[in-house]
Amino acid sequence: MTPFSVQVESEDSRSAQVTITGALDAHTFEQFFNTMSQLIDGGALRIVLDLRNMNYITSVGMNFLVNMRLQRKKAGGDVIIVKPQPAVLNLLDMIGFLQVLVVAETPEEAWGVFTDEQEPPTGPKKTK
Repeated sequence: MTPFSVQVESEDSRSAQVTITGALDAHTFEQFFNTMSQLIDGGALRIVLDLRNMNYITSVGMNFLVNMRLQRKKAGGDVIIVKPQPAVLNLLDMIGFLQVLVVAETPEEAWGVFTDEQEPPTGPKKTK
């Protein structure tokens, strides 16, 4: 099993990329929550969440992602997630959260959402 980690790379004073590795579950949520709270309290409005290496997420984690996106949108920013693994993507889709979350294929595409005037990416399609 891949150990859980959260890595933050600040792009500027208002933007950051967060890479999550491993399972976001009851044992690891507090670490994720504390990291994201520090980032938001520090003024981050635009957040790219790279989920390519996250292999599991609980309902608490999913709810937090949706609420964080709504909170950042209200503050004038946004949260874009990058290519969750198929199992995570299927969960988000089953619950209907892909109607609320924006999914990009790559971090570069996600950052483009913040600079482009075009529609945000629709993200990867559900795999069967």
